[in-house]
Amino acid sequence: SSGAAHINTTYFATATGRINNNCSVPNITVQPTTPATTCSGVGVQTISVSTTGSGLTYSWRKGGVALTNGGVVSGQGTATLVLTGATTAEAGSYDVVVSGTCSSSVTSTAVTVTVNPTPTITAQPVARTVCQNTPNSFTVATSVGSPTYQWQYATSPITTWTNTNSLVGVTGSTSNTLSWMVTPLSHTNLNFRCIVTGANGCATTSNVALLNVNPTPTVGSVSANQAICIGGFPDDDITVSSANGTIQWQQADNTGFTANLTNLGTNSTTLPLAEIG
Repeated sequence: SSGAAHINTTYFATATGRINNNCSVPNITVQPTTPATTCSGVGVQTISVSTTGSGLTYSWRKGGVALTNGGVVSGQGTATLVLTGATTAEAGSYDVVVSGTCSSSVTSTAVTVTVNPTPTITAQPVARTVCQNTPNSFTVATSVGSPTYQWQYATSPITTWTNTNSLVGVTGSTSNTLSWMVTPLSHTNLNFRCIVTGANGCATTSNVALLNVNPTPTVGSVSANQAICIGGFPDDDITVSSANGTIQWQQADNTGFTANLTNLGTNSTTLPLAEIG
């Protein structure tokens, strides 16, 4: 017949561009693990991931909020986050978002950072001045339950601290009160402090308290007795050969110094005639 010829036509499109055979999607091969628990303000905690992928970036988060380097935090933007001296404020849930150049990001599993509180000292030991061979004590108080105590001492100036357990004359080295029944002169100018440890193993050190021990006053020989007539005057000054401490001369009408007791003289080893009535 004379009908129109059938024509088969094929259509195609050509695309041009660049295929990046070096691009790989981000992948976390080792998830972060929970760091060791630390005490508030001390210790270092690290959290790390191992990854594969191209052009990777890291964003560490606490509770879903991105962290910023500074203070406790370092390593933001890298595969390892470091927390140095974390306090209880840094405790919580941490993860990392890993992004690459090829596809969307991937988020790690979360780990929990635990920071134990240190004991709070509610009453500090304070410096004391006592007389030789008299009682003395230092006390510390804390609000934490089931604490343990360790008192320490150091000479002045402070270089090394030593537990008081072997210090002669003291009791209560592992209690909240360190005590002396009689305080020896040899303990003067010693510094004392107490380490308070909570049940969680975290410790706080108290303030330093200085102990000053004043020596027991001593008096040397007093000059000889003088006999005078009624209405007369002594022949000479009254003296004491030596003394330490403050000197107070006294006069009384009896040897027990209970009748008409009067203070005389000044802080001197000599009571002059002019002071003797």
